[in-house]
Amino acid sequence: MSKEQHTNRLPKYIAESLETHGYFFSRENLFADFEVAVELVKMGKRMGQVRTGRFGSPVEVLSPLNSSNAPPHSLSAIHGHGAFPYHVDGSHLTSPSRYLLLFCSEANGSIAPTHILHRRDLDLTTDVVEAMRAGVFLVRNGNRSFYANILSDAVSFMRWDAGCMFPKDVKAMKAAKALSQTAKITMKTTINWQAGAFLIIDNWSVLHARGPVVDKTSQRELLRVSVQ
Repeated sequence: MSKEQHTNRLPKYIAESLETHGYFFSRENLFADFEVAVELVKMGKRMGQVRTGRFGSPVEVLSPLNSSNAPPHSLSAIHGHGAFPYHVDGSHLTSPSRYLLLFCSEANGSIAPTHILHRRDLDLTTDVVEAMRAGVFLVRNGNRSFYANILSDAVSFMRWDAGCMFPKDVKAMKAAKALSQTAKITMKTTINWQAGAFLIIDNWSVLHARGPVVDKTSQRELLRVSVQ
């Protein structure tokens, strides 16, 4: 399904923001008069196929986790309450989700922001892009692990998550080293969460990261729906 087919059933202002920026963000609660989880799934179904999450539900609840409580090879397991590097959600899957719908259902205290970086702003050299296409990574996904490249002419998405992708040759190591420097790129958008805020990410066009959880007493809960 093309990007236009994914978004042509959305309000024009949302579709245009996704097309131009790779994301849509609203601080205003667009679902104030509705049951949020139900509406998120409805919107997701208008955009494509809604995926079920880790526990079999189409709506996942995300909160900062200590490393000891997180799934193996996840960014939470590696970084805990620290900052998350830029990544593509679902890189451990054969095909990462196209869109992520995120609604902030709770935000108390100093909340870690989300950073968004468009692929066009990565400013990579030709050699690095070639390494991203040729370098082989082991993508760990339990007993469904597989080998893959970051980029491929056969697909439109970029696959990158240092938590589950392990370089297996020199070119892969070169690509991983270059992408580890993305935190230094200033061409990013910062999302400061508050209760009721809503974010749609075009997961094939942008990478995203999380700032550190500085206030350990803070509470942040996001509802996530992933769309293929």
